[in-house]
Amino acid sequence: ELSIATMIKHDIAALGNGHNEELSEEELSKIHDLFDRVAPRRDELVSIHPTEDAVWDRDACRRYLVAREWKIDKAEDQLVSTLEWRKTEDHPSLEFWQSAKALADPHSLNMRVCGFDKDGRPIVYTCFAEARDRWDNEANLNHLTLLMDACDGSIRKRRQRGLNKTASSRQTVYVVDFDGFGIRDQDPRLAVQTAKLLQYYPETMGLAVFIDAPTVFYAIYQLVKPMLDARVQSKIIFVNTKDCKETLEEHLGDEAADCIVSEMADNKYKRPGAKKGKPKKYWISSPGEGQHNPRGMSSYLESDFYVKTPGDAHEELKIDE
Repeated sequence: ELSIATMIKHDIAALGNGHNEELSEEELSKIHDLFDRVAPRRDELVSIHPTEDAVWDRDACRRYLVAREWKIDKAEDQLVSTLEWRKTEDHPSLEFWQSAKALADPHSLNMRVCGFDKDGRPIVYTCFAEARDRWDNEANLNHLTLLMDACDGSIRKRRQRGLNKTASSRQTVYVVDFDGFGIRDQDPRLAVQTAKLLQYYPETMGLAVFIDAPTVFYAIYQLVKPMLDARVQSKIIFVNTKDCKETLEEHLGDEAADCIVSEMADNKYKRPGAKKGKPKKYWISSPGEGQHNPRGMSSYLESDFYVKTPGDAHEELKIDE
């Protein structure tokens, strides 16, 4: 009973020991211990970025302990490394819509949240063909970093409403549509840098679905795979277009599956317009009722948890002008 009271007080996720089981007294004790150990570093970070105070709570400590199999010294090393990194970065004080390259040209990078799955997890979607200037690794990493922070913020907002109580529901789903993947996308450096970036975000990825990944990508993946924790590797699924709807329905739910499959089809349908100088604007709602909306799932667009995109901000700036 004391453990339950402690978890409720500090909003520590249920079923959060890494094996979909409740935390033991020993594990709870390690969470509190780690929280106290990193307090000076956390305070330093908050003095630079005040909004970080809400980020580095006891549940964040739980994530690092799970990632390091409850070895507290290793978890402390990884968490301290993250806190030190964030002290030197600007992104903790920025919003996702401020992703510089995508704000200047929303067609350059199209990765964004498109909704929440049946468990309340944010779903991030991207399509290679719809990201027309995607070969700037620094801009890509900045965009992804801001988006991961935005997903974390959205989950915290849902937690404040009494939602996302379990550990698995406090993770993000990534759906990558490889349509358009070409020769210039075979640079392994971005994949390596992304794998390194994930070390600052342990236990935040619930699932990654790679749709129609070409054979050449498997070589890149094999290069990066040893850099990923075994837990991360187990959450990556490769599917083809033919089977993807069934897979998405199973893992994400019907509404999410319908939205993603419709988005993929819409991308292909509007591709000829892009070649004629009229590329698809994912941030503009469809005009007709009942039509697929590229901005995302209806339940998501009507909620308080919408994550403003660079496309949204770009359009607002045009109107203001």
